[in-house]
This record gives sequence, C-alpha cells and structure tokens, in this order.
Amino acid sequence: MSEKNIAIVVNSGRKFVNDLVSMLTEDLERFDHFDNYEIHLIISYDPTFYNLKPTDFRIEQETSSKFDSVTYLGPESYLDFSWVKTLPDVTDEAFSILFEPRGYCSQKNRAILDALLKGVEHILFLDDDEYFVAPFQNGGMLDWVEQDVFGAHLQHNSDADITNGAHTGYFSPIPSDIEYSLEEEVRRTLGEIFSIGNEVIDRETFINIRKSIIYGDDVFLRNGHHEIPEKKGVRTLSGGNITLNASSIRSGKIPPYYNPYGARGEDAILGMQIPDLSILKIPVYTFHDPFQKYWQITQRQYPEEIEPIEVIPGTIDRFCKACIGWIKYAPFLIQLTSQDEQEYRERIAAMEQPLKEIGSEINRQLNWKEFDQMAPILLAYDSRSRQDIQDLKIAKGAWAEIVQHC
Repeated sequence: MSEKNIAIVVNSGRKFVNDLVSMLTEDLERFDHFDNYEIHLIISYDPTFYNLKPTDFRIEQETSSKFDSVTYLGPESYLDFSWVKTLPDVTDEAFSILFEPRGYCSQKNRAILDALLKGVEHILFLDDDEYFVAPFQNGGMLDWVEQDVFGAHLQHNSDADITNGAHTGYFSPIPSDIEYSLEEEVRRTLGEIFSIGNEVIDRETFINIRKSIIYGDDVFLRNGHHEIPEKKGVRTLSGGNITLNASSIRSGKIPPYYNPYGARGEDAILGMQIPDLSILKIPVYTFHDPFQKYWQITQRQYPEEIEPIEVIPGTIDRFCKACIGWIKYAPFLIQLTSQDEQEYRERIAAMEQPLKEIGSEINRQLNWKEFDQMAPILLAYDSRSRQDIQDLKIAKGAWAEIVQHC
C-alpha cells in the first residue's frame, strides 16, 4: 500500500457524470496529480433516479484512459462482493444490510470495499451535483476560482481520519422562490418540526432562502483547517468533497455507511458514531448545484450571477422528495440522540401532529399531492426504528471483520 495510491468515488444518478469526470480529469492534469499519484476512478451509480441505463454512466475512452483503473458499480454489483459471506461473523443478513441496494449507504459501502481491495490509502467521495470551482463576489461581478479539491484533501488526510471540504452555491434542495409560494409561518413551522429529528435544519432554515446562496470566502481559505465540532449529537458531514483515510477504515475506527431502508441520512448517521475521531474541515470549495441549473460549469461556462430557483413542478418534486427523505431518517436520529424511551416518544409526538396539519396545507399552497404523506411515513419509520438500530449493530460487526481482510 502506498500513500500515492488513491481512489476517487463519484456518486451518480445523473446523465451529466461524463461532463463532471471530464472536468475532474482536466483539474487532475492541471495540478499534475496524474504524474504523482496512482488514481483509481470508481463510478458508483444508481440508474433508477432518472430512469437511465447503465451505459449512460460510461466514461469516454479518452477520459477514462487517464486513470490507473476505472470501475463501474451499479445496483447489481453487490453480487461481486458475495465472497465476504465466507468470513466469520458475516451473515446473509449483514451482507444484505451493507451491500444490497437500500439507499446511498450501500452504494458507498460497495465503493469503499472496492477501493480497499485496490490497496488505496485515501478515498475521496465526490457527488455528481458539485463542481470544482467556487464563485467569489467582487463588486457586482462573480470571480469563478478553480479549486484543487484532490490536492487539498491529500494535503490534510494523512493526519486525519476524515477530511471534509466546504460548499458554495445552493445550500440545499429547497427552491429559493418558495418564499413567494409558501407562507412564512408554514415554512417556519416546517423548520421547527424537522429540527426535532435533523442535525442541520432549524426553524430559520426555510426563511430568507433567496439570500442563502453561498459564496466563496477568502478568510475561510486563509484560516486553514479546523476540527468539525459536534452539534446536536452529530458531527456534520457532507456526502461529497469528503475523504476517508483508508487506514482508519481498516483499523475499525470508521464504521460503515448506514441508512434505514429507502431513507437518506447516511452522512448524518456516520457523524453520530465518530465523536472521538479527527475530522477536519479543510479550506477547499466545490459548487453545489442540486437542481442541475448550471451543469455547463463542467464545460467552463460560468454564469454571471447565481439566480434564485423557481418553484416549478420539477423543483417542487425535488423539494418534496428531500422532505420525505429527512422524515424517513428522523426516527433513527432521534433514537440515537435521545437519553431514554420517554424522550424518544416525546420527540416523535412533537413531530407527528404538526406534520399531519401542515402536510395538507403545503399541498394546497404548492398545488401538490405528496406532502401529506410525511406524517404516515414518520410513523412507519418510527415503528421500525428499533430494528434499524439493530441492523446498524449487525452491519458494524460484520464490517469490522470485512475490513481486516482488505
């Protein structure tokens, strides 16, 4: 194993992955990383999000030839790792929880295992909705500045268990112009409800969204790295622009990714379990584009301004799916961060009744049909939250066995 043996994992469900990897490749060439590192590219994809085909995620030969290897891991790729079931403590149940399709966690676990088997020492995760530049405000103009994401992580990751960069652009999949379509009191109440079972959302999250676009900050870049603190029982991590130290995985310090079946929250759930690890926020940005509004950035075509996101069927659907995703992992988060069963039940009850009332009102104001499903979904995931906790324990036990053989 060598410090110069690195895996880059691109988590993808979108057709723009080819453009993104082309941009990545140009940056790796610009900063001479191909000359100094053995770089393995892993495309971890799920074609079901946008009804795509596996071939839609194939990288063009001219680009893929730059890497020491390119691996494609789709939903069926879990079968390639069936050999782990021959190891002690790795039951069929544990294998299913870790690797069979159940959400982003299994995508990431398959990619980690593949990377470990390649002998890498660092695993950089990138999402397909983030680009390797950052906008800085300069008077009434925007300066788009290239970011050496790969180099920044390698500079710091040898001295940490996890390094996490920062994001510019859109904070979350909330359409900015929802301020004009959804009454402020409804938005504030929604934030209060989510805050009970979410590590980053609070009562102000859905207020002043049009002003929440994030720009680059020279002070942040100059101040260097710092430890990520714990907030509400969680050390907040992002899905992309994050690197795991493979030595920390092999030694058992970093547990597997996990989320309740069909839910999100795998990053938050990881952040709940690692209070004592060295987790650094490092001075490098990506531009977050959850609505695919500025995918031309991958071709170096930069907008003169970052516009608010309109409330149209596509963005409402994205927002609704995000809300339901947050609801799905709330009971699990509450289980892990409650002192006892009484506190857990009180927090679930504090979410349930307001959700029943507000879901229909959001449907009415946005002319949508699915927000009223939030309360039933909360109760469904509440009923299985203890089993989810048990599943995590099973997964962690098996993971500790598996990584010893990598």
